[in-house]
Amino acid sequence: MKTLKLLFFGLIVLASTSANAQVDVNVNINIPAWGPADTHDAHYYYIPDIQVYYDVPHAMFIYPSKKRWIRCKRLPAHYSHFDLHHGCKVILPYRGDSPYEYFYTHKSKYPKGYIVKGQKPHKSKGNSGHHHGENKHGKHGKGH
Repeated sequence: MKTLKLLFFGLIVLASTSANAQVDVNVNINIPAWGPADTHDAHYYYIPDIQVYYDVPHAMFIYPSKKRWIRCKRLPAHYSHFDLHHGCKVILPYRGDSPYEYFYTHKSKYPKGYIVKGQKPHKSKGNSGHHHGENKHGKHGKGH
């Protein structure tokens, strides 16, 4: 009986300890190969040279089209001149759903040609970073 009481007490202590133990792991698995190496908790990048946002958790570009902002997995053809690997990406501290609400502030603070000193691209497997989602063999991946 004493063993059963000790076992029961041990289970209660173990259950209460594990219930209070929390592990806070913040891993961003959508960091693109062309994203900044120092990305750890970024939700958005602003790309000054093409005035486009990138939503890191959702792996979506956000770009202007006429009088609205479009979300898409890949950039349209008119951005084909831009090299995502070597172009500047500014990590924004913004946490909402519409970083473009601050577009004019971002455009002014980070003009075309802006440089983040020492920025190196993040390297991960499986994402070549081509603007149309093409892999290294020139074949298209998934669309919008």
